[in-house]
Amino acid sequence: MKLTKIFGACALIATLGINAAFAQVTVKDAKGNNFVYDGQGKRVVVLEFSFADALSNVDVKAIGIADDGNSKRLIPIVAEKQAGYTSVGMRAQPSLEAIAALKPDLIIADVNRHSTIYDQLNQIAPTILLNSLYETYEEDIENAQKIAALVYKAPEFDARLSQYRQQMAEYAKQANSQGLLATFNASRDKRFEVYTGQTYQGGVLKALGYKVLNNDLNSPTGRYDTSLEQVVSLQPQVMFIANYVPDSISNAVWKNNPLWQAIPAVKNNYVYDVDTNLWARARGLYASELMAQEVVKVTSGNK
Repeated sequence: MKLTKIFGACALIATLGINAAFAQVTVKDAKGNNFVYDGQGKRVVVLEFSFADALSNVDVKAIGIADDGNSKRLIPIVAEKQAGYTSVGMRAQPSLEAIAALKPDLIIADVNRHSTIYDQLNQIAPTILLNSLYETYEEDIENAQKIAALVYKAPEFDARLSQYRQQMAEYAKQANSQGLLATFNASRDKRFEVYTGQTYQGGVLKALGYKVLNNDLNSPTGRYDTSLEQVVSLQPQVMFIANYVPDSISNAVWKNNPLWQAIPAVKNNYVYDVDTNLWARARGLYASELMAQEVVKVTSGNK
C-alpha cells in the first residue's frame, strides 16, 4: 500500500514537473496569428539561417537545418554551436522526408519560402511561420525572442540581447560612420540591388551610425534592382558591396564608366567589398556582430 502511494506520488510529481517545464507558450507568427505551443522544444528543425542563429544565442542545438546542402553557409560561430545537426536540404525547397525522419517536435519555417508547404510541415510537427528572408533588423530581434520563448529560454535570451546591444553600441563608436549615407548592395552578373533601411542589412548599418536610404519606391522587400544612373542619383557616400560573382556588373561593367566614378563613395574610395555569405544570406545577432566587425575593419582607414 505504501509503495503504491509512493509510486503514485512520484508519477504526480513527474507529471507536474513536465507541465512546469513545458508550459504553454503563445507567440505571434508572421501573419499576426497566435501560435500556441506546449511541446518540449527539444527536437527543433529550422529552415532558415537566421533561425539557427537565434537558437545558437541561447545554446540550443537544432536537430535539422536547411543549409542548402552546404554547411559552410552557416557562419562559423553558428556552425560551431550547431555541430552535429542533419541537413534537410535547400532553404527554398527543404526535404519533407528528411524532416519527418528526424521526428521533430517543432519546425520553424519562413513565411516567404514555406507557406505553400505549411500544411505538410504542420502534419510532421507544430510549425510556426516567421519572416526571415525579408525581415527588418528589429524584426530579426523579435523573431529571435519568439524562438527563445518557444524553446523555454526567454531569460537567457534577455541576457544575451542586453549583452548584444552593448556590443553593437561599442562597434558603433569604433565604426567611422560620421553620419554618412551608406548602402548595402548585392552585385550579380547582370543585376545590382540596393538595400534600404527597411532591410535587415540596412538596419545593421543604421545601428552603426550610418544614414540609410528610405524605401521611397515602397518595395515590399525593402530592396530593389537599380541601374547605374539610379545609383548615381542616390549619391551614396559609403557602399558595402557583396559580389555574388567575381565579374559582377559593378566590377566588370560599371567600374570604368565615368558615371560610376561620379558616385561620392567611389570618388572618396569608400567602396568596400564584404563577405557575400555573411551579408547576403546570414541574419541574426551573431551575424550582426560579425557584420559590424567587418565594417569596423574595412573602414578603419577613414578619416
